[in-house]
Parts: sequence; C-alpha cells; structure tokens
Amino acid sequence: MTVLNDLPVLVLSSDPAKQMADHMSRVEVDAWGRMQENLRRLSTHSRRIIAKGSGHNIQLDRPDLVDREVPLFIDQVRGTQPPPGTYGTTTTE
Repeated sequence: MTVLNDLPVLVLSSDPAKQMADHMSRVEVDAWGRMQENLRRLSTHSRRIIAKGSGHNIQLDRPDLVDREVPLFIDQVRGTQPPPGTYGTTTTE
C-alpha cells in the first residue's frame, strides 16, 4: 500500500484506552486503530505514535508529545536532524 514512497509521515494517534473510556465501542476503537495503521503504511518513511492518555485532541491532552515530536519531524524533513531509526513502527509514548 506504499503510495507516498519515502515521503516522511508522522501519525499521532489517540490512546485506545481513552477512546474506550470516552464510550467508543471496541469495534469502533479497533477500526480506528486499523485506519491509523493504514495511514502509517502509506510511506516507507513513516512513524506512528500513540499518545498515551490522550483523546482526540492530542495537542491539548499531550502537548509535551506534540512539542517534542513535531519540531523534530520538521528538522528531520529539512535534513537538519538525522532520520529516526524507527521508520515503519508504531510506538506508545
């Protein structure tokens, strides 16, 4: 499914446990997770980070994660930081 080739992609996802607490069904949470993984698979230079404890508004629930990862991602795209060794992965932070 790699349609973006090696275009850098960073996917920040909400926490499935938080989604369940916010009254999403297991079926909805699982479907959402699959869709987020599909986004990650669009490029060979992608990463997905599940923002632990975060709902839909990651920038409000986990500004520390956004403040750290987005500038780093921009610097990696610009070539002023080395690329992560974690392309193609999904991590929870």
